Amino acid sequence: MLSSTQLVELFIVLSTLHTFRYTVSRVRSAFAHAQAKGGPVRPDTVPTGLRGTLFTALQLIVCFLIPMGYMLAVVVYGLQQPPWMSAFALPDVVFGVNLEGGFWKHLLRVLACATGLLGNRISESAFEHLGDQYHPIGRRERPRVVQTGPYAWVRHPLYSLALLQGVSQSLVFWSYVPLFSLVAVAGVFAIKINIEEEVIQRDDAIMEEYRAYMRKVPARLVPYVW
Repeated sequence: MLSSTQLVELFIVLSTLHTFRYTVSRVRSAFAHAQAKGGPVRPDTVPTGLRGTLFTALQLIVCFLIPMGYMLAVVVYGLQQPPWMSAFALPDVVFGVNLEGGFWKHLLRVLACATGLLGNRISESAFEHLGDQYHPIGRRERPRVVQTGPYAWVRHPLYSLALLQGVSQSLVFWSYVPLFSLVAVAGVFAIKINIEEEVIQRDDAIMEEYRAYMRKVPARLVPYVW
């Protein structure tokens, strides 16, 4: 019979698998829809050399490596965290309350995990509004500037969600490691956003409209901050 701690770990593993499955499935369907409705990507809008490819690959690595590694380690260790993970664990005493092995620690982890699942629903909205314009870095033959839904708040809401996911994963895994990786994620996004917006502003069809959108929505990732 599984202990309460093992049940929590099982819930986290299953929800992590669900998020992976959703993300891969949604990106594939978004790409197919954009290819059919927005036209193929124009080669002249894709950054040459390794610049665009490298940071797109780094984005995938930093966003998926930590949760995948955690999930595999916990499964191999019988739905328990290996001892080496304790070196990076969050403190069990928070604001004078001892959470070690207790109900509140389990509850916080499950709630954080549920928040991650809620993020899937928000990303669904972003994908729906992005519609036929989806592509990791290039521009479609029939380009347009998306300014509705979450794009009315920040210019890159899918990246914002990835950062929030990194924060929630720290509670889900009860570890500092996702916070460390969050720095790498933010750095990759900062560079990739510059590349993407350079590409858009070289597109004569939407260049002026996008510049007006940048003035209207100055926040790239965090509303009213950056």
